Amino acid sequence: MPVMLERWNDDKMDALATEVHGLDVKVARLDTRVETLDKKVDKSFEQVDKRFEQVDKRFEQVDKRFEQVDEEFKAVRKEMSAGFDRLFWKLLGTGFSIAAVAFGLAEFL
Repeated sequence: MPVMLERWNDDKMDALATEVHGLDVKVARLDTRVETLDKKVDKSFEQVDKRFEQVDKRFEQVDKRFEQVDEEFKAVRKEMSAGFDRLFWKLLGTGFSIAAVAFGLAEFL
């Protein structure tokens, strides 16, 4: 099978050079667009980072508030426990008093 060799003349070489140059220009434009897009993406991420910093600060405030509420709750719980202890001893004392009165009345009857 005979191989046909194509001959390259100056016109074909010029056409190829023009085509390659056109591709170079397109690639250069594409590079510029990619760089522009990279800058936009970087700027967007900077804004997102700033927002997350604000969110982090808000969570720090929320954490502090929960710590305050927790301390207040512990104080109230301690106060309630002491109150229930006093109530228990008063009820126990009242029960003993009633029992003593009942036994005392039983001796008189």
